[in-house]
Amino acid sequence: MSNTRLEYQGRLSHYQQHGSQFKGKVYQSMFYNERQNFLYNRLTQGLNYFPEAEIKQMARSKRKRINAFHKKALMIMNKVKQERIVALSDHIFKALFPKSPLAKDLVVNYREDLEETCDMKFDSLKITRDDLIQAFIQAGLLPKDFYKPTLT
Repeated sequence: MSNTRLEYQGRLSHYQQHGSQFKGKVYQSMFYNERQNFLYNRLTQGLNYFPEAEIKQMARSKRKRINAFHKKALMIMNKVKQERIVALSDHIFKALFPKSPLAKDLVVNYREDLEETCDMKFDSLKITRDDLIQAFIQAGLLPKDFYKPTLT
């Protein structure tokens, strides 16, 4: 008697092209060069991006600078999430309650609360890596010529 739960019954090429049937996730390919990926990952992951040995060799000032930029990046990511939530909720209120004075008041007066941390995932809010990169460029955390392929 064979246990069919444990036997592989699929094709690897199908899995690679269409993602897992359980997670349904297909990973987007990255169109950035090595330097662009380094700058982005250093912002979003902070010191966690570096190996422990490299962190020990870093100057204290560099570690502090990376941490400071990482904290700013986290605040910007939270702001982008909250702006997207406000935009979606405004759209819903306008669509469902077009004549309601309460809904109009909520749309006009409610804005994001930057003190509150947003726990929603970027995927569920449909925020892409490019959206974050644009926000980082506007905040001055990434260089203005970030999209140039010869970034140094």
